[in-house]
Amino acid sequence: MLADAALGKFDVVLVADIDRLARDGFDILGTSKTIKREFSVDTLDCKGKFDTRDWRRGLVNFLSAGIAQDERLKIMERTITGRMRRAAEGLPWTGKVARPVGRDWDVEKKQWYVTDRGKAIAALIRRYLAGEGTTKLARELGVTPSKLGSWINHGQLCGPYVAHFVCPELEIDREIEVPGMPEVLPSRLVEKAKARLVFGRTNNRVDVQRYVLGGFLRCGICHRALTGRDSHGRKSYYHIRPGEDCGIHTLRADDLEAAVLDYLYRAFLDKPAFDKAVEAAAPSAKDRKALDKERAELNKQLTATELQIGRLVDAVAGGLDLSLVLSKQESLRVERDRLAARLADLEARQSVLPDPELTKRAAMVTRLRLMQLHKGRDWRKLPFDDVRTFLLHLFGETTVANGRGMLITRDAKDAKGEVTITFKGQVDFQALLVNGRPFTKAFLAALDRWNTYADQYSSGVKPDSAYLSAR
Repeated sequence: MLADAALGKFDVVLVADIDRLARDGFDILGTSKTIKREFSVDTLDCKGKFDTRDWRRGLVNFLSAGIAQDERLKIMERTITGRMRRAAEGLPWTGKVARPVGRDWDVEKKQWYVTDRGKAIAALIRRYLAGEGTTKLARELGVTPSKLGSWINHGQLCGPYVAHFVCPELEIDREIEVPGMPEVLPSRLVEKAKARLVFGRTNNRVDVQRYVLGGFLRCGICHRALTGRDSHGRKSYYHIRPGEDCGIHTLRADDLEAAVLDYLYRAFLDKPAFDKAVEAAAPSAKDRKALDKERAELNKQLTATELQIGRLVDAVAGGLDLSLVLSKQESLRVERDRLAARLADLEARQSVLPDPELTKRAAMVTRLRLMQLHKGRDWRKLPFDDVRTFLLHLFGETTVANGRGMLITRDAKDAKGEVTITFKGQVDFQALLVNGRPFTKAFLAALDRWNTYADQYSSGVKPDSAYLSAR
Protein backbone atom coordinates (compact mmCIF):
# COMPACT_ATOMS: atom_id res chain seq x y z
CA MET A 1 0.00 0.00 0.00
CA LEU A 2 2.79 2.42 0.91
CA ALA A 3 4.66 1.63 -2.31
CA ASP A 4 1.53 2.29 -4.40
CA ALA A 5 0.90 5.50 -2.48
CA ALA A 6 4.41 6.69 -3.34
CA LEU A 7 3.65 6.05 -7.03
CA GLY A 8 0.43 8.06 -6.83
CA LYS A 9 -1.88 5.16 -7.70
CA PHE A 10 -4.70 6.33 -5.40
CA ASP A 11 -5.89 9.30 -3.36
CA VAL A 12 -7.67 7.72 -0.39
CA VAL A 13 -7.20 4.68 1.86
CA LEU A 14 -10.60 3.37 2.95
CA VAL A 15 -10.73 0.71 5.68
CA ALA A 16 -13.71 -1.13 7.16
CA ASP A 17 -12.59 -0.15 10.66
CA ILE A 18 -9.58 1.91 11.66
CA ASP A 19 -8.04 -0.95 13.69
CA ARG A 20 -7.64 -2.81 10.36
CA LEU A 21 -5.02 -0.25 9.29
CA ALA A 22 -2.62 -1.14 12.12
CA ARG A 23 -2.53 -3.00 15.43
CA ASP A 24 -1.23 -0.10 17.49
CA GLY A 25 -2.73 3.35 18.02
CA PHE A 26 0.57 5.13 17.39
CA ASP A 27 1.06 3.07 14.19
CA ILE A 28 -2.39 4.15 12.98
CA LEU A 29 -1.59 7.81 13.55
CA GLY A 30 1.95 7.52 12.19
CA THR A 31 0.98 5.71 8.99
CA SER A 32 -1.93 8.00 8.21
CA LYS A 33 0.17 11.09 8.91
CA THR A 34 3.06 9.86 6.74
CA ILE A 35 1.00 9.08 3.64
CA LYS A 36 -0.90 12.35 4.07
CA ARG A 37 2.28 14.43 4.36
CA GLU A 38 4.47 12.62 1.84
CA PHE A 39 1.97 11.44 -0.80
CA SER A 40 -1.20 13.51 -0.23
CA VAL A 41 -3.22 10.36 0.48
CA ASP A 42 -6.05 10.62 3.02
CA THR A 43 -7.20 7.86 5.38
CA LEU A 44 -10.77 7.24 6.54
CA ASP A 45 -12.90 4.35 7.79
CA CYS A 46 -16.39 3.18 6.88
CA LYS A 47 -17.74 3.92 10.37
CA GLY A 48 -16.94 7.64 10.16
CA LYS A 49 -14.70 7.58 13.22
CA PHE A 50 -11.42 8.41 11.47
CA ASP A 51 -10.89 10.93 8.66
CA THR A 52 -7.72 12.88 7.79
CA ARG A 53 -9.37 15.01 5.07
CA ASP A 54 -10.36 17.66 7.64
CA TRP A 55 -7.67 19.01 9.97
CA ARG A 56 -10.38 19.91 12.49
CA ARG A 57 -10.87 16.18 13.18
CA GLY A 58 -7.38 15.83 14.69
CA LEU A 59 -8.63 15.26 18.26
CA VAL A 60 -11.33 12.82 17.10
CA ASN A 61 -8.73 10.87 15.08
CA PHE A 62 -6.46 10.63 18.12
CA LEU A 63 -9.33 9.31 20.22
CA SER A 64 -10.35 6.80 17.54
CA ALA A 65 -6.81 5.44 17.28
CA GLY A 66 -6.58 5.12 21.07
CA ILE A 67 -9.96 3.38 21.29
CA ALA A 68 -8.94 0.96 18.51
CA GLN A 69 -5.79 0.01 20.42
CA ASP A 70 -7.74 -0.36 23.67
CA GLU A 71 -10.27 -2.66 21.99
CA ARG A 72 -7.49 -4.75 20.50
CA LEU A 73 -5.83 -5.18 23.90
CA LYS A 74 -9.14 -6.15 25.47
CA ILE A 75 -9.66 -8.80 22.79
CA MET A 76 -6.15 -10.11 23.42
CA GLU A 77 -6.82 -10.21 27.15
CA ARG A 78 -10.07 -12.14 26.71
CA THR A 79 -8.40 -14.58 24.32
CA ILE A 80 -5.34 -15.37 26.42
CA THR A 81 -7.36 -15.48 29.65
CA GLY A 82 -9.72 -17.99 28.07
CA ARG A 83 -6.81 -20.11 26.91
CA MET A 84 -5.26 -20.10 30.38
CA ARG A 85 -8.57 -21.08 31.94
CA ARG A 86 -9.00 -24.01 29.54
CA ALA A 87 -5.45 -25.20 30.20
CA ALA A 88 -6.05 -25.10 33.98
CA GLU A 89 -9.19 -27.19 33.47
CA GLY A 90 -7.31 -29.79 31.42
CA LEU A 91 -9.02 -28.81 28.14
CA PRO A 92 -7.40 -28.04 24.74
CA TRP A 93 -6.16 -24.45 24.69
CA THR A 94 -4.63 -24.45 21.17
CA GLY A 95 -5.47 -25.63 17.69
CA LYS A 96 -4.49 -29.10 16.47
CA VAL A 97 -1.23 -27.88 14.95
CA ALA A 98 0.16 -26.71 18.30
CA ARG A 99 -0.91 -29.67 20.46
CA PRO A 100 1.60 -31.13 22.97
CA VAL A 101 4.18 -33.47 21.38
CA GLY A 102 2.66 -36.91 20.81
CA ARG A 103 -0.68 -36.08 22.51
CA ASP A 104 -4.14 -35.10 21.27
CA TRP A 105 -7.66 -34.53 22.63
CA ASP A 106 -10.40 -37.17 22.31
CA VAL A 107 -13.60 -35.22 21.70
CA GLU A 108 -15.93 -38.12 22.54
CA LYS A 109 -14.17 -39.29 25.70
CA LYS A 110 -13.16 -35.72 26.62
CA GLN A 111 -9.64 -36.69 27.64
CA TRP A 112 -6.07 -36.52 26.38
CA TYR A 113 -4.44 -39.58 24.81
CA VAL A 114 -1.06 -40.58 23.28
CA THR A 115 -1.28 -40.54 19.47
CA ASP A 116 0.27 -43.01 17.05
CA ARG A 117 2.99 -40.45 16.37
CA GLY A 118 3.65 -40.21 20.09
CA LYS A 119 3.99 -44.00 20.29
CA ALA A 120 6.38 -43.91 17.32
CA ILE A 121 8.47 -41.22 19.07
CA ALA A 122 8.60 -43.37 22.21
CA ALA A 123 9.73 -46.41 20.20
CA LEU A 124 12.47 -44.41 18.45
CA ILE A 125 13.77 -43.00 21.76
CA ARG A 126 13.98 -46.53 23.16
CA ARG A 127 16.03 -47.53 20.08
CA TYR A 128 18.19 -44.44 20.59
CA LEU A 129 18.91 -45.59 24.15
CA ALA A 130 19.80 -49.02 22.74
CA GLY A 131 22.59 -47.41 20.68
CA GLU A 132 21.12 -46.31 17.35
CA GLY A 133 21.94 -42.83 16.02
CA THR A 134 19.58 -39.88 15.83
CA THR A 135 20.15 -39.32 12.10
CA LYS A 136 18.75 -42.69 11.07
CA LEU A 137 15.91 -42.58 13.61
CA ALA A 138 14.85 -39.06 12.67
CA ARG A 139 14.83 -39.98 8.98
CA GLU A 140 12.39 -42.80 9.70
CA LEU A 141 10.03 -40.32 11.38
CA GLY A 142 10.49 -37.71 8.66
CA VAL A 143 12.09 -35.05 10.88
CA THR A 144 15.59 -33.65 11.45
CA PRO A 145 17.89 -35.03 14.18
CA SER A 146 17.75 -31.64 15.93
CA LYS A 147 13.95 -31.88 16.04
CA LEU A 148 14.15 -35.28 17.72
CA GLY A 149 16.63 -33.85 20.23
CA SER A 150 14.33 -30.88 20.85
CA TRP A 151 11.44 -33.23 21.65
CA ILE A 152 13.60 -35.11 24.14
CA ASN A 153 14.85 -31.96 25.87
CA HIS A 154 11.84 -29.65 25.65
CA GLY A 155 8.83 -31.74 24.59
CA GLN A 156 7.70 -32.55 28.17
CA LEU A 157 7.26 -36.21 27.23
CA CYS A 158 7.01 -37.20 30.89
CA GLY A 159 5.85 -35.78 34.21
CA PRO A 160 3.34 -32.94 34.68
CA TYR A 161 2.76 -30.93 31.51
CA VAL A 162 3.17 -27.17 31.94
CA ALA A 163 1.74 -24.69 29.40
CA HIS A 164 3.58 -21.36 29.14
CA PHE A 165 1.60 -18.21 28.31
CA VAL A 166 3.49 -15.03 27.39
CA CYS A 167 2.10 -11.65 26.28
CA PRO A 168 4.49 -8.72 26.93
CA GLU A 169 1.87 -6.11 25.99
CA LEU A 170 -0.41 -7.34 28.78
CA GLU A 171 2.51 -8.12 31.12
CA ILE A 172 1.48 -11.79 31.21
CA ASP A 173 4.10 -14.47 31.79
CA ARG A 174 2.52 -17.51 33.47
CA GLU A 175 3.04 -21.25 33.61
CA ILE A 176 -0.05 -23.42 34.15
CA GLU A 177 0.03 -27.14 34.88
CA VAL A 178 -2.38 -29.04 32.63
CA PRO A 179 -4.14 -31.91 34.48
CA GLY A 180 -4.82 -35.24 32.80
CA MET A 181 -1.93 -35.08 30.32
CA PRO A 182 -0.55 -38.63 29.74
CA GLU A 183 3.17 -39.41 29.52
CA VAL A 184 4.66 -40.47 26.19
CA LEU A 185 7.58 -42.13 27.98
CA PRO A 186 8.49 -42.91 31.60
CA SER A 187 10.61 -40.27 33.31
CA ARG A 188 13.61 -42.58 33.76
CA LEU A 189 13.88 -43.19 29.99
CA VAL A 190 13.56 -39.51 29.12
CA GLU A 191 16.30 -38.61 31.61
CA LYS A 192 18.57 -41.28 30.12
CA ALA A 193 17.91 -39.92 26.63
CA LYS A 194 18.77 -36.38 27.79
CA ALA A 195 21.98 -37.65 29.39
CA ARG A 196 22.99 -39.40 26.17
CA LEU A 197 22.35 -36.22 24.16
CA VAL A 198 24.61 -34.27 26.53
CA PHE A 199 27.29 -36.93 26.24
CA GLY A 200 26.96 -36.88 22.45
CA ARG A 201 27.79 -33.15 22.36
CA THR A 202 31.13 -33.57 24.14
CA ASN A 203 34.52 -34.31 22.61
CA ASN A 204 34.34 -37.85 23.99
CA ARG A 205 32.37 -38.87 20.91
CA VAL A 206 34.53 -41.10 18.75
CA ASP A 207 32.84 -40.11 15.49
CA VAL A 208 33.31 -36.37 16.18
CA GLN A 209 36.96 -36.83 17.19
CA ARG A 210 37.70 -38.26 13.78
CA TYR A 211 37.02 -34.83 12.21
CA VAL A 212 39.52 -32.47 13.74
CA LEU A 213 38.43 -29.48 11.58
CA GLY A 214 34.75 -29.88 12.48
CA GLY A 215 33.21 -26.55 13.47
CA PHE A 216 35.96 -24.50 11.79
CA LEU A 217 35.15 -25.11 8.09
CA ARG A 218 32.63 -23.02 6.16
CA CYS A 219 31.89 -22.37 2.51
CA GLY A 220 33.45 -19.10 1.37
CA ILE A 221 30.41 -18.30 -0.81
CA CYS A 222 27.32 -19.10 1.28
CA HIS A 223 29.09 -19.41 4.69
CA ARG A 224 27.26 -22.64 5.54
CA ALA A 225 29.15 -25.23 7.56
CA LEU A 226 31.12 -28.15 6.17
CA THR A 227 30.65 -31.13 8.48
CA GLY A 228 32.41 -34.47 8.70
CA ARG A 229 30.80 -37.67 7.52
CA ASP A 230 31.70 -41.21 6.39
CA SER A 231 30.90 -42.21 2.81
CA HIS A 232 31.60 -45.84 1.91
CA GLY A 233 34.31 -46.03 4.53
CA ARG A 234 36.02 -42.81 3.41
CA LYS A 235 36.19 -39.71 5.59
CA SER A 236 35.09 -36.46 4.00
CA TYR A 237 33.81 -32.98 4.81
CA TYR A 238 30.36 -32.44 3.39
CA HIS A 239 28.75 -29.12 2.37
CA ILE A 240 25.30 -28.77 3.94
CA ARG A 241 22.82 -27.53 1.31
CA PRO A 242 25.32 -26.00 -1.16
CA GLY A 243 24.13 -23.16 -3.38
CA GLU A 244 24.43 -23.04 -7.16
CA ASP A 245 27.56 -20.89 -7.08
CA CYS A 246 29.36 -22.61 -4.20
CA GLY A 247 31.37 -25.19 -6.18
CA ILE A 248 31.99 -27.23 -3.01
CA HIS A 249 30.13 -30.46 -2.30
CA THR A 250 32.55 -32.84 -0.56
CA LEU A 251 36.27 -32.75 0.23
CA ARG A 252 38.41 -35.70 1.29
CA ALA A 253 39.16 -35.28 4.98
CA ASP A 254 42.69 -36.73 4.90
CA ASP A 255 43.89 -34.40 2.14
CA LEU A 256 42.20 -31.32 3.61
CA GLU A 257 43.37 -31.90 7.19
CA ALA A 258 46.94 -32.51 6.09
CA ALA A 259 47.05 -29.34 3.97
CA VAL A 260 45.45 -27.15 6.65
CA LEU A 261 47.36 -28.38 9.69
CA ASP A 262 50.73 -28.55 7.92
CA TYR A 263 50.27 -24.92 6.91
CA LEU A 264 49.04 -23.69 10.29
CA TYR A 265 51.72 -25.45 12.34
CA ARG A 266 54.43 -24.19 10.01
CA ALA A 267 53.01 -20.66 9.80
CA PHE A 268 52.64 -20.15 13.53
CA LEU A 269 55.65 -22.06 14.81
CA ASP A 270 58.18 -21.03 12.16
CA LYS A 271 59.13 -17.38 12.72
CA PRO A 272 59.82 -16.29 9.10
CA ALA A 273 56.56 -17.83 7.89
CA PHE A 274 54.72 -16.31 10.86
CA ASP A 275 56.10 -12.81 10.26
CA LYS A 276 55.16 -13.04 6.59
CA ALA A 277 51.61 -14.15 7.42
CA VAL A 278 51.11 -11.36 9.98
CA GLU A 279 52.44 -8.74 7.58
CA ALA A 280 50.05 -9.93 4.89
CA ALA A 281 47.09 -9.92 7.27
CA ALA A 282 47.74 -6.60 9.02
CA PRO A 283 45.98 -3.57 7.52
CA SER A 284 48.42 -1.41 5.56
CA ALA A 285 48.62 2.36 5.25
CA LYS A 286 47.39 1.91 1.67
CA ASP A 287 44.25 0.17 2.93
CA ARG A 288 43.55 2.99 5.38
CA LYS A 289 44.10 5.62 2.70
CA ALA A 290 41.68 3.84 0.35
CA LEU A 291 38.99 3.76 3.06
CA ASP A 292 39.49 7.47 3.79
CA LYS A 293 39.19 8.29 0.07
CA GLU A 294 36.01 6.24 -0.28
CA ARG A 295 34.52 7.85 2.81
CA ALA A 296 35.20 11.36 1.47
CA GLU A 297 33.60 10.48 -1.87
CA LEU A 298 30.48 9.08 -0.14
CA ASN A 299 30.15 12.24 1.97
CA LYS A 300 30.36 14.31 -1.21
CA GLN A 301 27.64 12.26 -2.96
CA LEU A 302 25.42 12.32 0.12
CA THR A 303 25.69 16.13 0.37
CA ALA A 304 24.78 16.49 -3.32
CA THR A 305 21.75 14.22 -2.93
CA GLU A 306 20.53 16.13 0.14
CA LEU A 307 20.88 19.37 -1.84
CA GLN A 308 18.72 18.00 -4.68
CA ILE A 309 16.03 16.90 -2.22
CA GLY A 310 16.07 20.38 -0.67
CA ARG A 311 15.60 21.98 -4.06
CA LEU A 312 12.58 19.78 -4.80
CA VAL A 313 11.02 20.70 -1.46
CA ASP A 314 11.54 24.40 -2.21
CA ALA A 315 10.00 23.95 -5.66
CA VAL A 316 6.89 22.28 -4.20
CA ALA A 317 6.62 25.05 -1.60
CA GLY A 318 6.81 27.56 -4.47
CA GLY A 319 3.75 26.07 -6.13
CA LEU A 320 5.14 23.26 -8.34
CA ASP A 321 2.69 20.36 -8.82
CA LEU A 322 3.69 17.60 -6.39
CA SER A 323 2.72 14.84 -8.84
CA LEU A 324 5.43 16.06 -11.24
CA VAL A 325 8.27 15.53 -8.76
CA LEU A 326 6.94 12.64 -6.67
CA SER A 327 8.85 9.85 -8.43
CA LYS A 328 12.04 11.95 -8.58
CA GLN A 329 11.74 12.71 -4.87
CA GLU A 330 11.29 9.03 -4.04
CA SER A 331 14.32 7.97 -6.12
CA LEU A 332 16.45 10.63 -4.42
CA ARG A 333 15.37 9.40 -1.00
CA VAL A 334 16.26 5.83 -1.92
CA GLU A 335 19.68 7.01 -3.13
CA ARG A 336 20.18 9.06 0.05
CA ASP A 337 19.35 6.06 2.27
CA ARG A 338 21.71 3.85 0.24
CA LEU A 339 24.58 6.31 0.58
CA ALA A 340 23.92 6.80 4.29
CA ALA A 341 23.90 3.05 4.91
CA ARG A 342 27.11 2.60 2.92
CA LEU A 343 28.76 5.45 4.84
CA ALA A 344 27.71 3.99 8.20
CA ASP A 345 29.12 0.60 7.18
CA LEU A 346 32.39 2.21 6.12
CA GLU A 347 32.68 4.15 9.38
CA ALA A 348 32.02 0.94 11.34
CA ARG A 349 34.83 -0.81 9.43
CA GLN A 350 37.23 2.05 10.11
CA SER A 351 36.35 2.10 13.81
CA VAL A 352 37.39 -1.54 14.27
CA LEU A 353 40.38 -1.44 11.93
CA PRO A 354 43.28 -2.51 14.19
CA ASP A 355 46.57 -0.72 14.43
CA PRO A 356 49.24 -2.68 12.46
CA GLU A 357 51.78 -2.55 15.28
CA LEU A 358 49.19 -3.58 17.83
CA THR A 359 48.18 -6.48 15.60
CA LYS A 360 51.76 -7.71 15.37
CA ARG A 361 52.23 -7.54 19.15
CA ALA A 362 49.01 -9.37 19.88
CA ALA A 363 49.80 -12.05 17.28
CA MET A 364 53.26 -12.46 18.84
CA VAL A 365 51.71 -13.20 22.22
CA THR A 366 49.54 -15.86 20.59
CA ARG A 367 52.53 -17.37 18.83
CA LEU A 368 54.61 -17.61 22.00
CA ARG A 369 51.74 -19.31 23.80
CA LEU A 370 51.39 -21.83 20.98
CA MET A 371 55.16 -22.47 20.88
CA GLN A 372 55.10 -23.51 24.52
CA LEU A 373 52.61 -26.25 23.69
CA HIS A 374 53.46 -27.36 20.16
CA LYS A 375 57.02 -26.49 19.07
CA GLY A 376 58.92 -29.53 17.85
CA ARG A 377 55.85 -31.78 17.92
CA ASP A 378 54.26 -33.52 14.94
CA TRP A 379 50.54 -32.79 14.88
CA ARG A 380 49.92 -36.25 13.39
CA LYS A 381 51.19 -37.82 16.61
CA LEU A 382 49.36 -35.45 18.97
CA PRO A 383 46.14 -36.40 20.77
CA PHE A 384 42.94 -35.13 19.19
CA ASP A 385 42.29 -32.72 22.09
CA ASP A 386 45.72 -31.07 21.69
CA VAL A 387 45.14 -30.32 18.02
CA ARG A 388 41.67 -28.97 18.76
CA THR A 389 43.16 -26.74 21.48
CA PHE A 390 45.66 -25.42 18.93
CA LEU A 391 42.79 -24.52 16.55
CA LEU A 392 40.78 -22.91 19.34
CA HIS A 393 43.79 -20.71 20.17
CA LEU A 394 43.83 -19.52 16.56
CA PHE A 395 40.13 -19.19 15.77
CA GLY A 396 38.25 -19.22 19.09
CA GLU A 397 34.63 -20.36 19.13
CA THR A 398 33.66 -19.82 15.50
CA THR A 399 30.25 -18.59 14.40
CA VAL A 400 28.84 -17.16 11.19
CA ALA A 401 28.39 -13.80 12.94
CA ASN A 402 32.04 -13.33 13.99
CA GLY A 403 33.33 -14.43 10.57
CA ARG A 404 36.17 -16.53 12.01
CA GLY A 405 37.18 -19.95 10.72
CA MET A 406 38.40 -21.49 7.47
CA LEU A 407 36.51 -20.40 4.34
CA ILE A 408 36.66 -22.91 1.47
CA THR A 409 36.11 -21.94 -2.18
CA ARG A 410 36.66 -23.72 -5.50
CA ASP A 411 37.40 -21.97 -8.79
CA ALA A 412 35.19 -24.41 -10.73
CA LYS A 413 31.93 -26.19 -10.01
CA ASP A 414 33.31 -29.67 -10.69
CA ALA A 415 35.57 -31.72 -8.45
CA LYS A 416 38.66 -30.82 -10.53
CA GLY A 417 38.63 -27.14 -9.61
CA GLU A 418 41.41 -25.72 -7.45
CA VAL A 419 40.44 -25.29 -3.80
CA THR A 420 41.39 -22.11 -1.95
CA ILE A 421 41.32 -21.81 1.85
CA THR A 422 41.08 -18.41 3.54
CA PHE A 423 41.93 -18.31 7.24
CA LYS A 424 40.17 -15.76 9.43
CA GLY A 425 41.55 -16.12 12.95
CA GLN A 426 41.22 -14.18 16.17
CA VAL A 427 43.77 -11.88 17.76
CA ASP A 428 43.38 -11.53 21.49
CA PHE A 429 43.93 -7.77 21.98
CA GLN A 430 43.05 -8.11 25.65
CA ALA A 431 46.31 -10.01 26.00
CA LEU A 432 48.04 -6.66 25.48
CA LEU A 433 46.81 -5.50 28.88
CA VAL A 434 48.40 -6.38 32.20
CA ASN A 435 46.11 -5.85 35.19
CA GLY A 436 44.00 -3.60 33.01
CA ARG A 437 46.95 -1.40 31.96
CA PRO A 438 48.63 -1.32 28.52
CA PHE A 439 52.07 -2.83 27.97
CA THR A 440 54.97 -0.48 28.61
CA LYS A 441 57.78 0.04 26.07
CA ALA A 442 60.10 -1.92 28.35
CA PHE A 443 57.70 -4.86 28.39
CA LEU A 444 57.35 -4.80 24.61
CA ALA A 445 61.13 -4.82 24.27
CA ALA A 446 61.29 -7.80 26.60
CA LEU A 447 58.64 -9.50 24.51
CA ASP A 448 60.83 -9.08 21.42
CA ARG A 449 63.80 -10.61 23.27
CA TRP A 450 61.67 -13.51 24.41
CA ASN A 451 60.48 -14.15 20.86
CA THR A 452 64.09 -14.50 19.67
CA TYR A 453 65.01 -16.55 22.76
CA ALA A 454 62.15 -18.99 22.10
CA ASP A 455 63.29 -19.46 18.49
CA GLN A 456 66.89 -20.16 19.51
CA TYR A 457 65.87 -22.53 22.29
CA SER A 458 63.49 -24.55 20.11
CA SER A 459 66.04 -24.81 17.27
CA GLY A 460 68.73 -26.24 19.55
CA VAL A 461 70.95 -23.14 19.55
CA LYS A 462 72.30 -22.13 22.95
CA PRO A 463 70.59 -18.85 23.88
CA ASP A 464 72.63 -15.76 24.50
CA SER A 465 73.05 -14.82 28.18
CA ALA A 466 71.19 -11.57 27.54
CA TYR A 467 68.06 -13.53 26.69
CA LEU A 468 68.43 -15.64 29.80
CA SER A 469 68.71 -12.56 31.96
CA ALA A 470 65.67 -11.13 30.24
CA ARG A 471 63.71 -14.07 31.56
